[in-house]
Amino acid sequence: ISSRYSTYICNSVNKQTHPTRLYPSMSAATSTSSRDPMELAMSAGLPIFRFPETDEEASRAEDVLSKELANLSLAEHEKIIFDLHGIPTTRTGTSSVVGDEEDPQIQSELLQALQEELDVKLSSSKIRADYCSAYKEARFLNPSYVTDSRLCWQFLRANQYCVEAAVEAILAHYEAKKRLFGGGEILAREVHQSDLSSDDIKCLRQGHVQLLPTRDASGRVVTVTNITPEIKSVDQGSLERSMWYFSMATLRDDDDISKHGTVGVIYNLNHGSGIDIGAFESISKLEQCWPQRQLGNHICYNQESLRPLVAGYRLFRQQGRFSLRAHFGKSLDEVHFHLNTFGIPTDESPMGKDYVWSTTFHQEWLERLRRKEEQSQQQQDSTQALDGCDDVITIPRNSDVLFGKSRRARLAAGTQRALHLVDQHYERYVATDSKYDKKCISNNIVSTIRSSGGRFLRSNQDGCWVSVDDETARHKIAHWFRHMKSTKQPSHHR
Repeated sequence: ISSRYSTYICNSVNKQTHPTRLYPSMSAATSTSSRDPMELAMSAGLPIFRFPETDEEASRAEDVLSKELANLSLAEHEKIIFDLHGIPTTRTGTSSVVGDEEDPQIQSELLQALQEELDVKLSSSKIRADYCSAYKEARFLNPSYVTDSRLCWQFLRANQYCVEAAVEAILAHYEAKKRLFGGGEILAREVHQSDLSSDDIKCLRQGHVQLLPTRDASGRVVTVTNITPEIKSVDQGSLERSMWYFSMATLRDDDDISKHGTVGVIYNLNHGSGIDIGAFESISKLEQCWPQRQLGNHICYNQESLRPLVAGYRLFRQQGRFSLRAHFGKSLDEVHFHLNTFGIPTDESPMGKDYVWSTTFHQEWLERLRRKEEQSQQQQDSTQALDGCDDVITIPRNSDVLFGKSRRARLAAGTQRALHLVDQHYERYVATDSKYDKKCISNNIVSTIRSSGGRFLRSNQDGCWVSVDDETARHKIAHWFRHMKSTKQPSHHR
């Protein structure tokens, strides 16, 4: 961490000024694929008002993208590869993977620098008044929400700790929020499902965009999108409001998304159509207003005629243009094999083998969020405590130990690791008759898992995961020891 912030610390010695850009190594990372999409399209002799439509136009788009990729530095190439695969590295500036430990002192100084830069922007005569108006309104209505350290830190993380970039994103965030939901008190609080119209809710529940129930191999949350002809008939405003709610709700629901970013999977199977360029540009701009980083995107298609559309997705996407990978496969198994090579699990993908899009997990997630929002409102009205909603975990980490007899619980990486630890300590456990020694062995396994970020989770009556205390976890470990003893064979032989 100290190496990542070394330049910031040096710049912070003089307390009369504060840094607006952090260490130079990150400036290279943030400049990746910065060339304007329209400029790229014109340089290739392509129309700027639509996606490529022929193989010849697709080839021209791919050619100009290849030339643009060749202009990137080695550090930028490495960053793209590391982000796609979620590979951490000690080389500063080549990866966006953030460690679990973030220095509290540096965090405090960065947050202070952010507020100072915001104050400078608001008082500057060079900034358009309408550009800051939504932020000013929100800050006047509810300063505690707007200046909340958790939300501000998410913007800093999303912009790789560059204060200037985070400030621009915050101002754009409130302008976009006001455009979508209007002014007033909603501008200075979280958006709830009760704030959405019936058309917005319908669009949200259709699950065009949803979460994958399992994380990728590096522990990042995966979002999945299904491009269908029906999406073109959805009102653009409803689509953007539902996507706003989805993105901000995922950030509230899981802080790991802010820390480690997300990976996106886009399915375009058996349809032969896509979003028109106007809607694509609008959504792309909206994505830049959310305090989260999408470190890689994978677009999957099974019709060769979609090649021009895929080329257009990359051409007109300014942010993350080169971290978008296209996967063509004649069957779903072939497409999923390509995703697996990037560490993306597909066993629980909502895209079924019959190409039917499932929303079961998505509906359960939305219902849990709705109940949590209602209880939160009741708490504000009557000061009653929430009924355990804050403890619910939507997507377990790869290091979490899952209780239960389900296939998912048994095969979870964290559960398998816990069983391996039990296996390693089995001989020592059965060799002692001391209850105290047995308890210590079980406690040591629990501590080992906790120290690596793992949690012990059980499924509640709603099918959601909730964390259990150390005593319950110890009893589970002891149960595995007893079960192993009764079978008289190690876990890896069972």
